[in-house]
Amino acid sequence: MATEKKRSGYSFSIKKTDNPIIKEFITAQDNFSESIRYLIIKYCMENGVEDVSSKLNELIYSLAYSNTNTSNSNEMKQSSTEEKIVEKAKAEKAVDEISIDLEKADIPKCYQ
Repeated sequence: MATEKKRSGYSFSIKKTDNPIIKEFITAQDNFSESIRYLIIKYCMENGVEDVSSKLNELIYSLAYSNTNTSNSNEMKQSSTEEKIVEKAKAEKAVDEISIDLEKADIPKCYQ
């Protein structure tokens, strides 16, 4: 019966081919270990516990693809701005509808 040895330390390295934002992020941290813990917890809360090592290539590819598509960037920015305006209008309308519903509701005097 083989027993697994628990790791007490982990290493991290930067490749020469890595995006410069990685080094910029690392140098901006006061406590790199705490920053990595934060990112891991945030990721796990949003996505669950999984092996993400294979996702790095996907991310690098999508970044490279988006950088080569700069000719459409102004068009996409305009579209994104328009979408945000529409979403904001929808949200404001929903808030107004909720307010109207609350006005119509029978609220006991003790809560008014």
